[in-house]
Amino acid sequence: MKSFFLILVLFSITLISCKKDKSNNNPNDVLVYSSQWACSNTQRRLTEYDENNVKYIFKEIWKSSNQEPDSVNYGEMWAKAHSIGVTDITFPLVDVKGTILIDPSADEILKEL
Repeated sequence: MKSFFLILVLFSITLISCKKDKSNNNPNDVLVYSSQWACSNTQRRLTEYDENNVKYIFKEIWKSSNQEPDSVNYGEMWAKAHSIGVTDITFPLVDVKGTILIDPSADEILKEL
């Protein structure tokens, strides 16, 4: 019985040590579309991503606080939103290796990596 318990403990340690560290992701794998002028929700999420070591590239969708669209980032964001049937966005929209998420938590992003 002791040997079974020892094998079980060693197996558990092996599984834990093999867990992939997703906090060292490539920033190109996580694209965050929003605006520094959009809302406090984006700032809250970015803080959460930073605290959880989720590396990302921030894609500003407005050229200024007047909400003049950045033609490239704004267009990319809407193309990605429409690809999943979304017509009304809660910021941020996040592209994780091609999977489009709306206002995801850091844990939701890490699951996709």
